[in-house]
Amino acid sequence: MGTTPTRAVSTPVPSLPRLDPGVTLLETETHAVGPIDSLVLDHLLGQDGTAVWVDSHDHATTQQLARLAPSRRLLERVRVARGFTPFQHYELVDRLGAEIGPETALVVVPWADAPYRDDSLGRGDTASMMRGVADRLTTLADRASVPVLVTLKKTDSVTEPFDALSTRDLLYEATDLGPRFVGDSFETLVYPVDNGGVQTTLAFWERVLQRRHALAESETPRPGVA
Repeated sequence: MGTTPTRAVSTPVPSLPRLDPGVTLLETETHAVGPIDSLVLDHLLGQDGTAVWVDSHDHATTQQLARLAPSRRLLERVRVARGFTPFQHYELVDRLGAEIGPETALVVVPWADAPYRDDSLGRGDTASMMRGVADRLTTLADRASVPVLVTLKKTDSVTEPFDALSTRDLLYEATDLGPRFVGDSFETLVYPVDNGGVQTTLAFWERVLQRRHALAESETPRPGVA
């Protein structure tokens, strides 16, 4: 008696938005680090180069990045600098131009406004420094032709300088059907998971990146193979 051939089941590979040169303003939930880390690591999976990350309020954590990264080599390509005061953060942003080189694939500045909400700053200083941050990030993106991923703690009068920028707006939200990115030319539908449900936990993002890594590896040409 013959056996019935087993059909291979093709599971859709989750898709994430592509980060193009220019400033991408990502709107997320409060301190939502999973989507940011996933976009950064996925971007590095698709090309060579490093990510330069100007951090504030502990968005970049070694433990979480190590858990999410499907390859340890990716972690070596993420360079993090932390600004603990508004003046430290401003100096780091101001020096970005000197830190960016041909090997830079991405610049990441989460909660770009948060350091300047410090009570030690006067209203005039806050406004001036926020204008400086917005201008420097735009100039950097234009001159270096590199993607700059930015998030804001909240949108109000403090972040008005970003309203005038030519940015690519990207929204992340956790819905009842699953995590969703929405942009001008991109919309994430439901990510499939093994149990038929959806998750937005770190374990979920870990699975997404593992599958994205497997896809990137399969598409990488091997020497001597046509």
